Amino acid sequence: MALEADNFWPQLRDRYECIRELGQGGMATVYLARDVRHRRQVALKVLRPELAAVVGAARFLREIETAANLQHPHILPLFDSGEAGGLLFYVMPYVEGESLRDRIDREKQLATDAALEIAAEVAGALEAAHAKGIVHRDIKPENIMLSGGHAMVADFGIATAVDVAGESRLTGTGLAVGTPAYMSPEQGSGERTVDRRSDVYALGCVLYEMLAGEPPFTGPTAQAIIAKRFSGDVPSVRRTRPSVSETVDRLISKALAPVPADRWPSAEAFARAIVAERSGVPARAPRATGLVRSGRRPILLVSVLSVIAALGIWAAFHFLGGRQTVSPGIARTIAVLPLVNVGGDSTQEFFADGMTDELTGALGKIPGLRVAARSSAFAFKGKSADAREVGARLHVASVLEGSVRRAGSRMRVSAQLVNAADGLVVWSDTYERAVANTFEVQDDIAKSVASALRLTLGAAARPASSDGTLSVKAHDLYLKGRFEFNSGSEAGLQKSLQLYQQALSVDSTYAPAWAGIEATRRNRADFIVDGVAGRC
Repeated sequence: MALEADNFWPQLRDRYECIRELGQGGMATVYLARDVRHRRQVALKVLRPELAAVVGAARFLREIETAANLQHPHILPLFDSGEAGGLLFYVMPYVEGESLRDRIDREKQLATDAALEIAAEVAGALEAAHAKGIVHRDIKPENIMLSGGHAMVADFGIATAVDVAGESRLTGTGLAVGTPAYMSPEQGSGERTVDRRSDVYALGCVLYEMLAGEPPFTGPTAQAIIAKRFSGDVPSVRRTRPSVSETVDRLISKALAPVPADRWPSAEAFARAIVAERSGVPARAPRATGLVRSGRRPILLVSVLSVIAALGIWAAFHFLGGRQTVSPGIARTIAVLPLVNVGGDSTQEFFADGMTDELTGALGKIPGLRVAARSSAFAFKGKSADAREVGARLHVASVLEGSVRRAGSRMRVSAQLVNAADGLVVWSDTYERAVANTFEVQDDIAKSVASALRLTLGAAARPASSDGTLSVKAHDLYLKGRFEFNSGSEAGLQKSLQLYQQALSVDSTYAPAWAGIEATRRNRADFIVDGVAGRC
């Protein structure tokens, strides 16, 4: 789309500077721009003129405001929107990474666990939007961004505005809401009353494609693709990829049921089934209550732990030079004990605990390595325990322990890996670095542990980039927030919420802080539910 340069960008010169065009989609042209006020790079999307004419500025700005209020770690937030030079635009974070389409084009078929993790994260984002009454209507690999190995859904704004504008008004433009390969049968037939189950169907198509390498229905034209949805059975992903389990095949088939009533009733239910398949624990049916304590938490757990794991030094997964195999006598279970905060400065306790959590998350992403739960490992905090005792109580073969001293802008981290069977040190090292290089230290530790345990790191465990932040202040505020969150008290949750919000005021694109806010709000809701129940 050729923009009227004399009208559009000059009108935005005090707010945004165009760097370059990133690409064109069916509904918008995307530009990499510089946010002048906040000195950051953003993705600025300009609606096609014919679409803008149909939707109208007032309707677009009103409806996109609803999408702007969506807050979820796997929803790409909306920074700004407006009109300039007769064109409508909206602004989102510029994500360093790639789209799911890019990854599928490169890998053809994703590892099953990686595909399930992405699908669960997208389902969590959809559930958050559906709870606000927003149906995306155009879930596809192009609208799913991957950063730090995790998924973020984009373009809720366009879908909402166009949905309200009405399909009939788009007929003359040649545009339509949705993409044929991922449209539900009801959306493809032109029904205006599609609901959240239409998004469930689209996500089922995306999950199918991640595993099979192509969507479940293909054809030379949009009409041919849509017709296939009504003319035959739902294809089995196992016909293309027999290694996919029957359970995964069934959960995809349920999402792709032609009749909405036969699908998963919600994105949450779909996500819970995915989480159950990944964990090996049977999924429970959702309870019909306003605030579901146990039902919603598995989705949250995947979202929060995956973000924390990504923050915990993705670079460990670049350790692919040595193709070592796992020897029978080598440990494949590990506990990460709380790093000891040395130096007598109790105000730095949050930093020691935070590094422990991030190392736990990073090691948990290594294929073939099982890591003891945080709650189990932190039971040893402040106690003098021999590695052999820890191994016996937690049923692990290795123990990672150490200490951290932080003074001003410098830190000293000592770590050692101990064989729990005999108490002998397998590996140890000390790092003296700037606090700004925290991620680098965690990287070195994670790589060294992987090397010592002689584990091969698979391609599925290689995120493209980190979800982290370049701001030491934002990271500190985030770690302090998680420290308060882990206190488990209502006062701690309130404090953690404030700290996460402060972290976002420093870096509004810091995904772990968004995840922290979501976790805190849900846990505070549990406090309210429990409190009311206790008084009844």
